[in-house]
Amino acid sequence: MNRASGLVWILFVAMLGVGVRPAFAGQSVALTCTASGCGYTGTADLGGGFMFEMKTGYCVRCSRFTSVTWKRKEPAIKPIATVWAPMTGREESIYPCPKCAQPFLAISSAAQFKFCPKCQRPTIKSKLLRMYD
Repeated sequence: MNRASGLVWILFVAMLGVGVRPAFAGQSVALTCTASGCGYTGTADLGGGFMFEMKTGYCVRCSRFTSVTWKRKEPAIKPIATVWAPMTGREESIYPCPKCAQPFLAISSAAQFKFCPKCQRPTIKSKLLRMYD
């Protein structure tokens, strides 16, 4: 190892030690229902990437997670409606499913997963699969 690459390695380790972490824009989560007899499993991608933005939600008609995406340099896709959500206290956006045009509520974080979309019970567990950018 030459002197320059050794210095780069030392700086890299030092940055990790002071809390500098790589930034990721999106994440994939695995969803599993723990209710007896339900058996629901699924995955959802949340957030966007370096080059794109994404809004994800569950389409009731298609019975699956779906999303709308657009390039960051382009204007954002406009929601078809915005509603106040009593569970978060924030305004949440509603987008059309790209497959069937049925509306879905955008999910902004894995912490919002509480209820199973199949059995409707508060028994869904999420696990981070990967982070991406």
